[in-house]
Amino acid sequence: MSQAWRPRFADFDVLGHVNNTVYWAIVEEFMDLSAPVTVELEYRGGIDRGQDVRVLSAPDCLWITADDAVAASARAGAEPIYSLTP
Repeated sequence: MSQAWRPRFADFDVLGHVNNTVYWAIVEEFMDLSAPVTVELEYRGGIDRGQDVRVLSAPDCLWITADDAVAASARAGAEPIYSLTP
């Protein structure tokens, strides 16, 4: 599935780049997550003001593109990285 995503003015810093926390907000919005879960988010490029941003998703993965170039990708797993119980 592919959907457009429209960044807000507040998502950009003074240089016109998206803050990394915005990528996590996209993950929360587009991935159906429930605890416990581990999500790996890999930043590949930036999102700049004026770019066409799309989110492509599969059941456990998503790709965030900016002008058809992958800006970030995320993958969800079923097991947490660490456990609070021995």
